[in-house]
Amino acid sequence: GPSSPHSLETLYQSADCSDANDALIVLIHLLMLESGYIPQGTEAKALSMPEKWKLSGVYKLQYMHPLCEGSSATLTCVPLGNLIVVNATLKINNEIRSVKRLQLLPESFICKEKLGENVANIYKDLQKLSRLFKDQLVYPLLAFTRQALNLPDVFGLVVL
Repeated sequence: GPSSPHSLETLYQSADCSDANDALIVLIHLLMLESGYIPQGTEAKALSMPEKWKLSGVYKLQYMHPLCEGSSATLTCVPLGNLIVVNATLKINNEIRSVKRLQLLPESFICKEKLGENVANIYKDLQKLSRLFKDQLVYPLLAFTRQALNLPDVFGLVVL
């Protein structure tokens, strides 16, 4: 799980985070990677943030999934007050569909005052976020994608 501090640390160092929102997006990216998603549109080394992940206050992450060939997923994460709103959209045959929307409170998972410190001190409740994010976003997104591609549902398998 995201308790693999090494990968989180590597990713965090590469990201040059300036606030809690940045730090949360790093975590979201790691959770997507853990779920088998592969970053798109970049020669990304396995553990660095994709280029242009952070543009003018909005975060954009693009992925493909080996179980969902012919589609790509985009997470657009928009700061709204003290929340981050994550919009997951799906592109299938050049048609874009909005799939899921999830609101997260960065300060539930990020200790703002520790941002300059050791990664171990910055993040909290990782298991909780991992479960929430995968149940509320990753699994529905995968299931929806497989359905849209007329592929058998792997939902049960993914969860095991």
